[in-house]
Amino acid sequence: MFFERLYRFFNPPACDKAEFEAFARFIFEKYWNEFKISRMDKLTNWFAAHPWPALPNAVENSTYEAAISFPSLPENTHLILKSVSGVDRETHGLNIEMTSDSFTVSGTPQLDKFREEGRTLQTEFTLVARFDFEGGSEYGKQENLEQEFKLTVNPDPHKLWKNLPVDWEKIGEPQYRHADEASDFLAVETSFDGTPAKHIVVASKRGRSHAHEGKPRDDAYRMHYCAENGWYVMAVSDGAGSAAYSREGSRLACETAVECCLKKLADAETLKKTLKHKFRLITNQRAKNISKVGEVLYHLLCSAAFNASKAIQAEAAKQQRDPRTYAATLLLSITKRFPFGWFVGSFWVGDGAIALYRRGLHEVKLMGEPDEGEYGGQTRFVTMPEIFQDPTACYKRLRFTLVDDFTALFLMSDGVSDAKFETTNNLKNPQKWDELWENLEHKGVGLTTGEEVAKNQLLSWLDFWSQGNYDDRTIAVLCGKEAPSSDEKTSAVADEVSKAGSAEASLQEPATAEATSAETSTVDAHSVAPCEEPTTAEAASAEKTVIDTPTDSEVTPAKEPVSEVLAPQVSVTAEQHSDAATPTAPAPEEKAPEEKKQPQPDVETGEPTSAQATEQLVAEVASKETETASATAGEVPVPTEIADAQPTSSPCDGEVTNSPDAHC
Repeated sequence: MFFERLYRFFNPPACDKAEFEAFARFIFEKYWNEFKISRMDKLTNWFAAHPWPALPNAVENSTYEAAISFPSLPENTHLILKSVSGVDRETHGLNIEMTSDSFTVSGTPQLDKFREEGRTLQTEFTLVARFDFEGGSEYGKQENLEQEFKLTVNPDPHKLWKNLPVDWEKIGEPQYRHADEASDFLAVETSFDGTPAKHIVVASKRGRSHAHEGKPRDDAYRMHYCAENGWYVMAVSDGAGSAAYSREGSRLACETAVECCLKKLADAETLKKTLKHKFRLITNQRAKNISKVGEVLYHLLCSAAFNASKAIQAEAAKQQRDPRTYAATLLLSITKRFPFGWFVGSFWVGDGAIALYRRGLHEVKLMGEPDEGEYGGQTRFVTMPEIFQDPTACYKRLRFTLVDDFTALFLMSDGVSDAKFETTNNLKNPQKWDELWENLEHKGVGLTTGEEVAKNQLLSWLDFWSQGNYDDRTIAVLCGKEAPSSDEKTSAVADEVSKAGSAEASLQEPATAEATSAETSTVDAHSVAPCEEPTTAEAASAEKTVIDTPTDSEVTPAKEPVSEVLAPQVSVTAEQHSDAATPTAPAPEEKAPEEKKQPQPDVETGEPTSAQATEQLVAEVASKETETASATAGEVPVPTEIADAQPTSSPCDGEVTNSPDAHC
């Protein structure tokens, strides 16, 4: 009917109705399609000028949520969302929820189902939103329109690292097989005298860099509690990553040092009495008696470290290897509860950290200084002979303190300290230690529960992520529930002694130029200096060094200039090393005879408190050690504050064997 009317209207010549109808249909369809395309182009241009929001990137295994709302629309128009697809919870770990004017993508992205050996991991996905558009006369009704959204899921950094087992069959002899991880818990219900005690939790884990390449863990530790006398002994060692056998060097360092300490602590009853007496004297004659305590610790801790070094040298000689390939650091501590407080002594070579943390007081005592250089990766190792060639420098590595109680004593390799503290200044910041303690609690590590499960919790915690820190990680913690002192006077004495012997008022000696050089120089961990003995001239020079007893003003360490370490010039084999003594103690400085005074008894204890009584006790120690000394493998140089009372025997009795249970 419509075409007939149209035909009559136009009255085309020489054209029948059928032909005209065909022509009309052609015209209508052509321009109608062009009209629709024109409206669609207009709508497309609108969306180009008013784009859809983009989906933000997601991270695998991290909570994700992103909402996409409709863009601004022309007046008198609306959009009808029909569906959104492209990801799902089962495959991608993501869910899509729609509303009348938006949709939301949420969940925890997963890429495990896209990981295939030999194929590139897919990380980009396309979401498609389908909708209808009601545009009125200007835009018309547009159906089944689509809008694409790109979603990028960044892989979990943890999963980029491989965890390859060590192929021990491809490692030549000696293999020194070492587990990828280890943890221990040492429970102590009560001390040897029936007082409340603390427990030890320790964990060690292979670093990501080693696991990625299928290399062994180089860290080691050793801990022990002596029930007979109440001493805790802990050691942590970090083997140099560039040294082929450092895993054995670190093990030997810990085993030998701890065994040496245990032997001397068990055998020297006079040592215990001397320490106990000197602590009481510190408040009266602070500088002098700090020095006396330092001498006792020197014979205990420095000799333990020295014997650890010799044990490593002996093993290297046995295997006909360069001692540098066994390079390792050493963190060593001894702890005991006395009636007047907790005593903590330490010896520190290398990086990492030893710290006494008191949470209630918002206080931390750094028990030494890390050996760090101008560049990253620089440190020093217990295998370096210069560590023990200079008695002053060796003596400065000692620290002690006495406190009424503490939250935790930490020993940690640099895999933990670098990741959690980054700088030496942060190691001295109590706020950083508060954050570490809170992080341990937040992650469910029950250090103070006294339960064995804490070792597994601590081991799991070591898997924390820290950008750029992928070294082996080891942490040992001596801790327990803090209990306030019931005796205010005892607490006050402990606090005073703590101030006298703390990290801030440490066992420091006035340094000669040579001592300054040896103390402050650093060596690149990837280029370990040869372990050699000094020349005769150098030894003679060391023998002439005079170490004065520090005064009150000299107790606090002062910053010293950095200088180069003189390179040793004579190489000594392991057999020669066992027979050739390290530099002997420097000759004592002649002093004017002091006026003798009668010792005045302590009002409370009845014990003498004068310097003369102290000298007598030190002489007892010297006599005890002289009586029990056997053939030695060499002497570690010793300070010369007490010329006549200083024993001339080796600081540790007996030679170190090559067995894992080597004794001093």
